[in-house]
Amino acid sequence: MICPKCELELSEDSKFCPDCGSKAEAPIKKENGTLLEDVKNHLEFLGYKTTIKEAKKEEDKRLLIALHDRRNNIIVIDSSTNLLFLRINLSTTKKWNDEIPEYINNANKALNCAKVYYEVEDGKISLQFETVYTGPYSKEVFGHFLDMYNNDVTMFSRVGENFDKLFVE
Repeated sequence: MICPKCELELSEDSKFCPDCGSKAEAPIKKENGTLLEDVKNHLEFLGYKTTIKEAKKEEDKRLLIALHDRRNNIIVIDSSTNLLFLRINLSTTKKWNDEIPEYINNANKALNCAKVYYEVEDGKISLQFETVYTGPYSKEVFGHFLDMYNNDVTMFSRVGENFDKLFVE
């Protein structure tokens, strides 16, 4: 234990610092768990239904699946102690168009924290909006980060005039 005033190392049973007389206080233990679990609790507060899928192999990552009736569903990949990848997948039934890469590249220049990638399967387009959250969990910081991420997903449709032509039936 460390004295909060003079930073002298104290024995665990100390009630007062022998050097400066300050009251010795045990360090505050964090009640919540890992970053992924903190984010899970945050998303549940926002109305998401969440499930953590544990890694089956050592090289696999834990996943948080967050589903919502009115918001975009989110996949959170637990990469390390202070690093999470967030992904929103959106699919369209529109067929491939050669203008799509240019639209996505222009969108990536305009977005704040997300990057957009695409896949084409059977001629249909799937968009992935990905971003990275780093550092310890903070309700305020993560809340602002999540707002920016969701704003990027919304802003994607406003980057160019041909969004409806390219992505909407």
